Order: sequence, then C-alpha cells, then structure tokens
Amino acid sequence: MEEAKYIYFSFQSSQDFEPTSKDLLSFQRKYKKDFTTRELFEDEELLDQYRLRGWKSPRYSKIVSLILAFEIKGELKVRFITGSEIDLFTELNNVLRKSQDYTLVDFESQIVLPYLGIRMARNGFINPVHNGLKYRNARPWDLKSLDIQQFYDGAGNYKSSIKDIADDLGLNSEAIIEIEDEFTYYNTGDFESLKKSAIQKVEVMSQAHRILTELPPLQTVLVEEQVKDVIEEKPTDWLKELYNANQFTNEIREGLKAQIFGKKKPTKKELDHLFTIIRGAYVRTNFMANDQDSKKVIEQKELEIKTLLGL
Repeated sequence: MEEAKYIYFSFQSSQDFEPTSKDLLSFQRKYKKDFTTRELFEDEELLDQYRLRGWKSPRYSKIVSLILAFEIKGELKVRFITGSEIDLFTELNNVLRKSQDYTLVDFESQIVLPYLGIRMARNGFINPVHNGLKYRNARPWDLKSLDIQQFYDGAGNYKSSIKDIADDLGLNSEAIIEIEDEFTYYNTGDFESLKKSAIQKVEVMSQAHRILTELPPLQTVLVEEQVKDVIEEKPTDWLKELYNANQFTNEIREGLKAQIFGKKKPTKKELDHLFTIIRGAYVRTNFMANDQDSKKVIEQKELEIKTLLGL
C-alpha cells in the first residue's frame, strides 16, 4: 500500500491596510455599539473598534503569508511564502493542483477553511482546486482535510489549543503566540515573532500528527520566499480535474469543450465514445472504498455529460 502523503498548512493575517468606506460601513453594520438601541460606532471610535476587533474577521483583514509543509524524503520542508493575496492564492492553487494525492492538514478546520475561502473568493478564486479546501455545502464530518485539533480531541468535548497538544506530547511550542495575543504583536510591529510563531505552529502540527500515528520525527528544512506576479498554471488533463473536483465547474466544462470541439466537430459515434470516457472519470463506483454515487446522482451526472456533449 502506498504511504499516505500530507501537506500541513497555515496562514498569517493582518489588518495592515487602510479600510475603505465600504469596509467601515460593513463593520459598522455588523458590530453595533449597542445592539438594544441599535446605536452605531462613529468617526474615530469606529476606526478604533475596527482595528481592535476586525482583525479576526476575514472580511476586515487580509492574508499576508502562507506556510506550507511537505514531508519529503525524511525531511519536513517548510515553505514560508509572502506576497500580495492574489499572488499567494495563485501560488497555492498551483501547488495544490499538482498535489491531489496529498491530504491537507490544518488546525481548527471550521475556522481556517471559511477564513481562507472568503479571502480567496474576494480575490476571484471561487472554487477550490483541492478537495481539502472545500467546506461550502458540507457538514463538519464531510470535510476532506485533516484537522489536528479534531484528530487529537476526538469524541471529547474539550477543545485543545495547539500549545495544549504540544505540552501533552512534550513538543517545543515556545515560539507559538496564542491567537488572542497576536493583535498585540501586530500593534507593536513585532512581525518576526509572528513569523516564528506561524512556522512553529505548522511544525508542531506535523510532529503531533506523526507521534499520534506512530511515525518517526522529521528534520525541518525552512525555505523563505516572496512571490510576485505569479502565473496561474492551467490544467492540461481535464478528465483528471473532473475526477478530483467531482463536479462540473465552469473551468472544467469550458476546458473539456475546448478539447472536444476545438479542432473539428466529433461524429455521433465519437461523442458516444466520449460519453463513456467522461462517465468513467465522473461517476463514483468504488464500493470497497465507500466512494459510490447513488442512482439519483448517477442520473444527474449522466445528464450533465450529455448536456456538455449535446447528446
């Protein structure tokens, strides 16, 4: 059996930008001064409250770095990546498109995934390219990412922080800053401590996961890089994209149409053959792996394929 492969990931966010009037109006609507009287924050008090409270929300802050860690040949290669949000998300998509056989590992999926998803949506990245990032129209137990907190706490009702888990397992977490304290570090401009905290958090996630699954520890190799003007790498195998996404996104639909109808119009016989090929990639039939579509889902998928092909 092939050994499971994992990508541990996290990100840093910041309010290091001037809010627009639209941002302030949105914040004013959401965080009222008095919810009973409906009194709003105004002027300088509104700005102060925005700085004090808005940094936790993906709608009033932005992502300034990504931390991606891969287990490669006995080492944990940690990439600390900085850049504009558009470049960070393009780089993330490029990495994840080529890493469909990796399981994504995070901490507190129900917070991390929507935060990332909202920021990506605001930058034009609507549909995740990897199942591990999908959370919309799903329940917590449907998520495909591995949540270290959930993995560790299991059926227990007590929620462990990353430092709690590190202490329990004898791991070094000295550099990790509690999320409630991060704003203080941002305010004082201590970005180096915040960087070290983000990197060590991902290290602890990997170390804890390996201890709990009885795997040997890895040596960390850190690579720091800044990305700029990243070019999106478009898929070349649209059937593979369809299989991984398990849905007809606009990108996949248009990619397949261009591939099928781009040069010449296929014959009826060729279209029937293409239906069989696409159906093989789209319809789930793996009973042993509990990855099997219902009759209703199969009928819907077959209709989508016929619509695509004009059958």
